[in-house]
Amino acid sequence: MRPPRGYRVVLLTAGHDPATTTLVTAVKQWARAETVRLETVAVTKLTAVDGIVPAMNLRPDLVVGAQLPEPTVNVTAAIWRGASSRGAEVPDTAASFHPDAFTPEHASAAIRAGVASVLHDYTGIVISLD
Repeated sequence: MRPPRGYRVVLLTAGHDPATTTLVTAVKQWARAETVRLETVAVTKLTAVDGIVPAMNLRPDLVVGAQLPEPTVNVTAAIWRGASSRGAEVPDTAASFHPDAFTPEHASAAIRAGVASVLHDYTGIVISLD
């Protein structure tokens, strides 16, 4: 399912490591392909909340980010082997985080699966791409 005309998306991002760069690139490519309006909010402080509030204040249809602590009713996550955890919320293991797992193909599939889920009103779930 494609986003409707005029769909507004905010990309919430932090850091410049290779995994983050791969995910950001995938979101930007998706946004161009789908002709959605994309704005980026970069988190420069210690907590994600410092970026989430400004992202929400832009009043987008969708906020895109990675590695949330858990899905809630308004959050949908897409994971795959080696990309189910990034950060201190869940201890990193070979199964939860491996930098080489962040390929352009996985990142592209994750953004498309996550957005399709949201557009079909399936939220608060974790989509496994394995």
